Amino acid sequence: MGFYGHSAWSDKKHNCEVISHLASTSSLPWCLGGDFNEIIHPDEKRGGQKPVRFHMEEFQHCLRGADLWDIRPKIGWFSWASGTRAKSFVYERIDRFVAKNDWRLLFSECYVETIPTALSDHSTISLSLDGAITSCSPMKDYFKFDVCWANEDQCRNIVHRVWENNEDSFSVKVGKIGVKLGDWQRARRSQARGTRGA
Repeated sequence: MGFYGHSAWSDKKHNCEVISHLASTSSLPWCLGGDFNEIIHPDEKRGGQKPVRFHMEEFQHCLRGADLWDIRPKIGWFSWASGTRAKSFVYERIDRFVAKNDWRLLFSECYVETIPTALSDHSTISLSLDGAITSCSPMKDYFKFDVCWANEDQCRNIVHRVWENNEDSFSVKVGKIGVKLGDWQRARRSQARGTRGA
């Protein structure tokens, strides 16, 4: 689905209302992309005034409440630029794709590219499903923490790296840990299958 968010802060509550409404109308896996006119993290802006932490946290809370998770681009980062001189340029990542966790499990190999264009101050964001392996039963590969992993150095390192980022809220950290440990879990499983087949 496509999305365009209000840019004025006084109207941004309507953005969250629309996202919340979409989340409440369907339990199916789905993805949402477009210009949200908001950033999630300070590293999504360069130049201009310092981003307002409260605004970012409100947007994070909105997405988490709808169980939507950011799909970070594989190529490119900032999707919007403004300014006429190098010193006055402002770059922001206000265009993005977000998706439900069950959608991400269905299309675990999808990727996003941010492609600059000459005719707009916005870059094109492209979501590719090339190479994505879909599953009719995503619950077969859902993430579940195994207590024995607490003794694994790699597991502890993943948790430590995510948790030491003071810019993220608690819910964002939990979400990131789930995604990263899920990837680690699948990599270990693939490695184990390769060992057995050797």
